[in-house]
Amino acid sequence: MDAALEPTAKALPLNTTDFAQGVSIVSGSRVTFSNAGKYNLAFSLQLYNSTNAIRVVKIWLRKNGVNVEWSAGDVYLGRATETERAIAAWNYFVDVSAGDYFEIAATSDATGVSVLADELSDPKIPSTILTVNQVG
Repeated sequence: MDAALEPTAKALPLNTTDFAQGVSIVSGSRVTFSNAGKYNLAFSLQLYNSTNAIRVVKIWLRKNGVNVEWSAGDVYLGRATETERAIAAWNYFVDVSAGDYFEIAATSDATGVSVLADELSDPKIPSTILTVNQVG
């Protein structure tokens, strides 16, 4: 599923769960936890810049709707419109109480950037991958 990024921040959509225990996707973007503990949230995003201008994408974590301090990172995308893709991937270790939820939020400094799924590729390329592991 493609998700256009704009100067207004948005929670990235998550629409498919391969398997889960104690973790679920609620409201299309909220990674919701049934059990308290320490977790590793790891993600990757396939970013695409369709413009002929350099773009900056900022990605960060939200907990229960509030931005998590020191969780943001920037990705600079070049201007080669036919080929400008980049994968942003990192992980967070978080403390969770039962019922907490996290979202991956993102914004671009201008239009023309998306989190891109490529269904024509073989094998297909997902726009977003999220892995959650309990570590404590």
